[in-house]
Amino acid sequence: MFLIPSIETAGDTYIFSMPTGLHGIKGFISILPISQQGSIAINIVGHATGFFYSNETIQYNTTKGEKQHYISVYPLNQLDYTSSVTISSTSKFLISFMTPYIVSTDEADGECGFPCYQDYVTFFPSPVFFTECNGVLSPPDQRIITNDFTTRLYVSPPKKSSDCDEIFIMTIYNKEDNVNGDEEIITAIGSSTIDLRDKSEMGSSTSAGQMPIYRLGSARDYFDSLYEYGHFLHLVPSTEEWVTGKSQFYSLAKDCIIEFYTDQAGSDVNSILFDGKVLTKYGYIKDPMNYFKKTYFHFQVAVHGYGLHTLENDGKYVLYVICKHVNSVSDAAGYLTGFNRRKTQN
Repeated sequence: MFLIPSIETAGDTYIFSMPTGLHGIKGFISILPISQQGSIAINIVGHATGFFYSNETIQYNTTKGEKQHYISVYPLNQLDYTSSVTISSTSKFLISFMTPYIVSTDEADGECGFPCYQDYVTFFPSPVFFTECNGVLSPPDQRIITNDFTTRLYVSPPKKSSDCDEIFIMTIYNKEDNVNGDEEIITAIGSSTIDLRDKSEMGSSTSAGQMPIYRLGSARDYFDSLYEYGHFLHLVPSTEEWVTGKSQFYSLAKDCIIEFYTDQAGSDVNSILFDGKVLTKYGYIKDPMNYFKKTYFHFQVAVHGYGLHTLENDGKYVLYVICKHVNSVSDAAGYLTGFNRRKTQN
């Protein structure tokens, strides 16, 4: 299960760090042009282990019935490495990413046990947006998430002009340090990751521009388990992109959970409706998260019943659906139900 975005979300540049994969195979990227006639040029730049690896430009004939293109990310003779791709064009397009080999860690020591069981994932990455050199984004790009279903986060820097030498900085906070935080340099070479295997939660903030964050999600049989049974990928929207009102979502028949984050106005359990009933009619977990001089709330609710469900909230929120044991004990599915695209301005 994954969110298929509107073509209105297409962009002309994507910077995407590859998640951890088994045997060095990082995954495959399909190019999906919006134009349906003529040819467009697409440039693909690859980095591996922090170094330039490849640069190729292809001509993509967008006419119906013509050959399609995909990118395979698998540098030869490298098993334990980080990698990223930057894909750009003069015409807007979408990309989809998939891999049948995703794992929690790609350390090639043969001792990571069950976390190294591979899983299939697919999702649509978000484009990056142009930012003026040394510009200031207001309000800042701010995101929050816990580690309950999170292994790692991948951050993409904004697009900038070729003559801009700005170094993009993001401040990362956690539950024990939600005031000062740690500054991290965000680059396009595949090293911009936030590991949550040793942190209970995190908040991120930057004024340098919009920086898409993707979650390598994981499902566990119980919350303090060290073993991750299956994985999924999806975008983590900024708090400016959270939705309000009613959301529809799809779940499988069993072993599914909804995870949602709300602002203060959306945290009243007597005002949140799940399938038309107040949330107090269900079992739920509610935890506060204090970031950016505000209090947010993290909810978890078990979902029962195959098909469509609804969540209603008058406050601002973001909603994810996570299902475990989908096709096997080591397979999971998770997706973002929707978000409001932030306007691109500094």
